[in-house]
Amino acid sequence: MEENFRFRDFLKHRTRLSSEAVDRLVFEIAAGIWNRTDCTACANCCVVLSPALSEEDVERLAGHLGMGGSEFKSKYLQPAES
Repeated sequence: MEENFRFRDFLKHRTRLSSEAVDRLVFEIAAGIWNRTDCTACANCCVVLSPALSEEDVERLAGHLGMGGSEFKSKYLQPAES
């Protein structure tokens, strides 16, 4: 995560792009990548990264495993770092 912030700082200080322009480009590129990515194809990212789950995701996954949302959270999830 730290390397992402260092790269962002590099772009903002070494290019003629404004901070807003860099942020806009990053969001546009990320949106394009997410639109082409099927996370259910392999889920390999989850081996290294921690996915963010909505309450709807938690309930759906918990239901699939035959347990309640609270049980699923305590058994499988960790709170996100701030």
